Amino acid sequence: MKNKLFILITLSALIVSACSTKTSIIININDEFSKDDNQIYQKNSCLSKDELSQLDYESFVVIDDCYIKDNLSVFVRPYCGQDCLYEKIVSADPSSFEIMTFPYSKDVNNIYFRANIIEQADINSFQVVEKGGPELFYAKDNKHVYFQGELIEDASPESFEIISSNKVTGFYSKDESFVFCGIEKILNADPETFSFSTNSQGPGYFQDKNNIYYNCEVLK
Repeated sequence: MKNKLFILITLSALIVSACSTKTSIIININDEFSKDDNQIYQKNSCLSKDELSQLDYESFVVIDDCYIKDNLSVFVRPYCGQDCLYEKIVSADPSSFEIMTFPYSKDVNNIYFRANIIEQADINSFQVVEKGGPELFYAKDNKHVYFQGELIEDASPESFEIISSNKVTGFYSKDESFVFCGIEKILNADPETFSFSTNSQGPGYFQDKNNIYYNCEVLK
């Protein structure tokens, strides 16, 4: 009789425990983030544990594959598509933040390249230069031209154009006065005749009326 009573009491306790336990449903936000009723989870440790724990649950938003934010902070994957690690855009204002074209973004105060402020950029006239190649590293405003968020000194926004913008052939551009490789001037290069080489050396070779160029240098 005692054994039967013990079994009955134990079974009743299990039933009460099961009924009183609330099942937490985990909802996938995207391939990386999910959440239940209480907290946010990540799959691949793209955020540090401290950053994840500090996210505001109620306001957390996945903007797209490259950006996330809450009401206090904005994070970007600087090398979106290559790895998943996020970096905080320290000065970003979440309420006014918007993506321009990755890796460029802006808010009411600043223009950003990845997680970095472009100090000289004019917010009202800033635009990404999307012609010239698949990797959108060039931008300009009414006063300056930029490559990967850095100023190309002496480049004219009015006459600026991209010649090549990819890792195979290189990052070359020009205006009416100069030819540039990245942010550097190619000394004595002629912008009027500078173009891809018509010889058979292969990709990455350029020429003007005076010289042939490879890897930003004159071939001797």
